[in-house]
Amino acid sequence: MLGISAIGWKDEEEHEILSANAGAFNFIELVPSRIFARNEDFGDIAKRYREDYGLWAYSAQALFYDSAVQSFEDTAAAQEHLLRVVRLGSLMGIKRFVLGSPALRRGSPSSLMETLKRTTPSFALNPLLKHLVESISIQSRRLSITLIFTICTT
Repeated sequence: MLGISAIGWKDEEEHEILSANAGAFNFIELVPSRIFARNEDFGDIAKRYREDYGLWAYSAQALFYDSAVQSFEDTAAAQEHLLRVVRLGSLMGIKRFVLGSPALRRGSPSSLMETLKRTTPSFALNPLLKHLVESISIQSRRLSITLIFTICTT
């Protein structure tokens, strides 16, 4: 099983790239801000990827790219955005979310962890989510933190 990441092309190039590679990949890794900008039903978008290109929306990356969140220290904005991303994931069948966000790590990494601690109880209250499994893998170096969490949707 192979996947292709949507971060590697511009929106206007997507159809040409995915058509040229139809059948070569099984999964697509999406960029939430690009999906939000389409202003379409998320389920319809996922269905179109499956039917037109044979791709299942499996993961998302660049979760905060082009969002209104300016810092993880703004935990309310970060939490609101994360919940929107999780909703997107639950409606599109996305199971993995990769968070790097180097531009947002100007503050301390603890602000990201604080946002996650505050957000996790909200996940449990979200009727779209049956279960949240946090498999947090943090590679903490001076310039790099990668966070991956997995959700299981209903």
